[in-house]
Amino acid sequence: MESSAAALARVLVARREQLGFRIGLAVVSAGGSQALTGWRITLIWLAAYLAVQVGEHRAFRDVSTAADLTPRRTRAVLAAISAGTLVFGAIGLLLATLAGPWGLVCASLVWSGTIMNGAMVNSGSRPALIASIVPPGLYFLSAPLFAHAAGEPIIYGFVMIFASALNMVVVLKIWSMSRTLIDTERRERHMTYLTLHDPESGLPNRTALEQDIAAMLASDSSTILVVAALGIDRFTQLRGAIGYELFAGLIREVARRLAEQHPEGQIVRLSTAELGLAFRARSLQQACTHAAAFQSSLNAPLHLGENRIDVSLTVGLASHGAGHELVASIVERANIALDQARASRLRIGVFDSDVYGNPASNLSLMSEMLLAIDAGELAVAYQPKLDLRSGTITGVEALVRWPNHRRGPLGPDLFVPMAEETGHIQALTEWVLTRAVDDQAALQRAGHDISVSVNLSGRLLHEQHFADKVLAIIGGAANRFCLEVTETAAMENPELAMRSLGRYRAAGVSVAIDDYGSGLSSLAYLKNLPATELKIDKAFVLDIADSQRDSMMVRSTIDLGHSLGMRVIAEGVETETALSLLALLGCDAAQGYFIGRPMPLGDLFEFLKRRPEQGMQPASASSLAVAGTLRRTQS
Repeated sequence: MESSAAALARVLVARREQLGFRIGLAVVSAGGSQALTGWRITLIWLAAYLAVQVGEHRAFRDVSTAADLTPRRTRAVLAAISAGTLVFGAIGLLLATLAGPWGLVCASLVWSGTIMNGAMVNSGSRPALIASIVPPGLYFLSAPLFAHAAGEPIIYGFVMIFASALNMVVVLKIWSMSRTLIDTERRERHMTYLTLHDPESGLPNRTALEQDIAAMLASDSSTILVVAALGIDRFTQLRGAIGYELFAGLIREVARRLAEQHPEGQIVRLSTAELGLAFRARSLQQACTHAAAFQSSLNAPLHLGENRIDVSLTVGLASHGAGHELVASIVERANIALDQARASRLRIGVFDSDVYGNPASNLSLMSEMLLAIDAGELAVAYQPKLDLRSGTITGVEALVRWPNHRRGPLGPDLFVPMAEETGHIQALTEWVLTRAVDDQAALQRAGHDISVSVNLSGRLLHEQHFADKVLAIIGGAANRFCLEVTETAAMENPELAMRSLGRYRAAGVSVAIDDYGSGLSSLAYLKNLPATELKIDKAFVLDIADSQRDSMMVRSTIDLGHSLGMRVIAEGVETETALSLLALLGCDAAQGYFIGRPMPLGDLFEFLKRRPEQGMQPASASSLAVAGTLRRTQS
């Protein structure tokens, strides 16, 4: 609902626009009445009216909004409106006084016209309406006196008063109806505005962008339509530092900078810290050039009050048609491209349908996985671990496999990350643990007393209730089990990680830090983790025989693990030279294709039967040479 001050300000703006009409009407009225009143009196009246109108215009010419009206100025405005109406209606008094019955009729017409004009111009504000129609209404009260002075029946005067009252009632009714229509129109305009604008920043919103896209698609062009999603980097820190109110101003200022680079279209707000726009380009390469220009527009810091703020953008781009079969909305594809760019640590990203995959298929894949778990359709493959001192197999790593009969065999790199994202990793891990416990018991009954390692997702490492389930499943075989966790998962929340790993260690379960060196390794966390094994990532092992740098890093990691009281295991051993070199460097155990690929339990039994006959192979000359060079380099 519009405030009284805002309505009065709107009336003042309308009165300024109508000033010429009112002056013209006064001149015409003076010209028509001079025959009854005389030029001298008419000119005096006209001068007085013009003075009132010009004075009102000069006094309030700066008023445009409610903020321009103080209570004192509001009273002055209403007084000026009343004064103008009183002076204009005074010509009626002159006519009724000097022209007899005919002059009274003319006065009645002047006063009625004054009421109607006041209603039309001042109906936007109730106080202004009252100030404009009450004075001429009061003039009508003098009608019986003028009728009696002219020798006419006094009833004529009362008839004029009744007509005046009826006129004012009609005017007020018209005013009420017009206010209803005006308020309805204003609400509709406001609703339309809210539909197309963000209420916080006042910028156009996603709906407005989609209208732009529809209009651009309707026009013929040889260029491609591109939508850019521009994400403000570090927006959580920025908003926390400057506050919500200033952050809305920051969004507006960023949009202003971008509009300088994109004057032919509008910048919209897609979400809290994301802007968007649509434009045409000859190619995606040119679109990337435009995106770089958007980013460069923010090279100079923004100024909000006394704050000097550095802002950067990550941009996601999507073109019309590309990827439509996966995500119909081009705006949504641009949002996904922004997420893909951030995940890949790129400043500009283009929607990649191959990376995005098919979410609908992925969702059904998880349902299929749960059904496969219940039906026992999953499998576990075991990859041997060779003890480099005894030359025997002392452990295996349990790796889940899914021989999907409908889609074909699916690798764990596809469904395991998906299970982590959808929350189904717990069911999968429980199944693998249960299967590994049963298989370990079968191995023990066959005379193979080896430990079994199972990978533990970082999503489950911090779940204290899941630790209860793990220990319940493993039961009495705890001292022959090892849980492998990545260093990155352990470092996400070190306090919870150490609490869970401490529980496993207290129960006798071994703990291995998997893929060591592939993440952001931290010695501070590593020394506090209750781990018993350290697994060197295969990236450092694959080229150990050819890269002196890798050899030195492996040697340093082995020494570090031993100094912390851990066994060190190397992954990715694919050659005899690498295996021999690891043994010479003091590594405790090794795992890789050269030792044995992941295999079903039945094949593992056969492998273990043959392995004692093979034993450890003697170190090759090349291995000894590399190891000797390495020792001389480090000494």
